[in-house]
Amino acid sequence: MIRKCIVIGILCLLLLTIAPASSAQQTTNGAELKIEQRGLTWGIRNTGDAEVENIIWTFEINIPFIIFGMEHQRNGIDLQPGQFLPIATIFGFGPAEIIITATSNNAAPLDVTFEGLLFGPFLIDL
Repeated sequence: MIRKCIVIGILCLLLLTIAPASSAQQTTNGAELKIEQRGLTWGIRNTGDAEVENIIWTFEINIPFIIFGMEHQRNGIDLQPGQFLPIATIFGFGPAEIIITATSNNAAPLDVTFEGLLFGPFLIDL
């Protein structure tokens, strides 16, 4: 019984320390990009009120043990306001560094690094 309580306590502590990962940049023309994590999927969302044109993005992950997920790069994507573009799905364990860059014709560039402990699909901020 005590072991179950300890395991439940540790799991609750891990879940409480999970930080939602996001970062945003905005320009004066209303185009805004934001990096988001939705469960297993990382992506870019247009949170502005104008279309973001010709997005060029890269996704890199540095982790010792990864079950699935890899580096990605893509060019020439347009996002309407509110639209979410999934760019990577990851699942692994261990200390991780996730680097996401995104540039476009009409939004400020993003260059974001997330560091923490990857526990399955969750990045725990340390």
